[in-house]
Amino acid sequence: MKINTLLKKVDLMPLKNNHQVFMLTDDSKACILNSVFIAIKGNTIDGHSKINEAITNGAKTIILEDSVDEKKGINYLYVESTKKILPKLFYNLYKKQIKKLNFIGIIGTNGKTSVSTILYRFLNSTNEHAMLIGSNGCDSSDFHSNHDNTTPSTAKLYSYFMYAYRKKIKNIIMEISSISIAEQRVAYINYNTLIFTNFSEDHLDYHKTMEEYFYTKLIPFINIGENGLCIINNDDKKAEIIKKYTKAKVITYGIDNNADFFASIIKLTLKETSFSVNGIYYSTLLFGKMNIYNILPLICYLKYKKISNDQEINYFIQSLSAVNGRANIYTINNRFIIIDYAHTEYATQTIISEIRNITGKIPYVILGCGGNREKEKRGKIGHLLSTIGCIPLLTNDNPRNEDPLSIINDINSGAEYYIPYVLDRKEAIYEVYSKMKENDVLLILGKGSEQYMEIMDKKIRYNDLSVIKELEQKI
Repeated sequence: MKINTLLKKVDLMPLKNNHQVFMLTDDSKACILNSVFIAIKGNTIDGHSKINEAITNGAKTIILEDSVDEKKGINYLYVESTKKILPKLFYNLYKKQIKKLNFIGIIGTNGKTSVSTILYRFLNSTNEHAMLIGSNGCDSSDFHSNHDNTTPSTAKLYSYFMYAYRKKIKNIIMEISSISIAEQRVAYINYNTLIFTNFSEDHLDYHKTMEEYFYTKLIPFINIGENGLCIINNDDKKAEIIKKYTKAKVITYGIDNNADFFASIIKLTLKETSFSVNGIYYSTLLFGKMNIYNILPLICYLKYKKISNDQEINYFIQSLSAVNGRANIYTINNRFIIIDYAHTEYATQTIISEIRNITGKIPYVILGCGGNREKEKRGKIGHLLSTIGCIPLLTNDNPRNEDPLSIINDINSGAEYYIPYVLDRKEAIYEVYSKMKENDVLLILGKGSEQYMEIMDKKIRYNDLSVIKELEQKI
């Protein structure tokens, strides 16, 4: 497609040099001959500072907001907002291809990674080939790529979409973060199915209020077409609002409230969970009520789409292993260690309550809070840890550019008593393990499968599971 053909599709004026578009990108390093480079003002890097690099690498058209010294032979197109025009350009450049893809978006404060991964594993094990885009990167049967955010940049997303198109991968399963919606990274993507997991406090450093946070998440449900499908957790207080505003077909799931797919819990242990849904029995090795919530959207989707039968679904659920970094259980000398990504107040409360209810024991808990963001949640987590019934130890969790002790003090500011700390996360794990007796439970929360610790602008190699494996070898 030529540049002026693309610009006409998005209602922009034609340019003098009507070249072929070989690449559309906001990454100056990715530019090749006849690229279109969009200068985005990011949180840490302003793309306008990368324009010369983009031109050196072959860019022939620059789309930008601020005036710069223009070079001969290069198109410069000034727009009010490059962030707004970027997804519109990508959509119109690749509209023909992405219309052939089936987009499934997962939206919610907690559970997005587990729900999306479980659905991906099932579809990818059948002829319904799938790609997964989320917190753990992008995956298909023969492809893996890492990215920094839960929902990556628009340019990165479309590179994944085009890979899927070329490889004849039909289903794109995406975690959709509220920030990606607000920054319009996912604008113009026509979702065929949206899944709503739950809503609780998070990202208030970005959204400022709970109302803004929720109504940002609501936008895709408003935009989905009448032929779309919304799968909604009917136990969440926001379910009724979503049902009110969406035009799509709605089916619900739940455990506490009546729903189209209603689950009755039969058995909960650390080694097995069993439940029935509308009279059909299911069992899984995943533990806890929270994992029933994570499995229910799969059952809803497969049943509604008539993709599989009860026997196949049940066999899959029975053989399902834990999602990486989500409620992963390890046993050392009859002591249970659970690694989980829980970092919000709600998620932390949920997993501690699950362990207490299932085992009847008071768990040890190791966690921290991230630096440079969401200071308001720290005291709330401190209050929770000091009142819920656990044995907490505070530690580092990506302190970034903040003083780790300041973060510890912020957490303790809301606690009913002073919670001790060991800043070195590895030392904290070793110290707690040394106190554990048979059948005790340790929850290591906040980092999940992350492979690094962010300290003073550096990413230092660190992984909770690696520490556990090292500990096991030393016992």
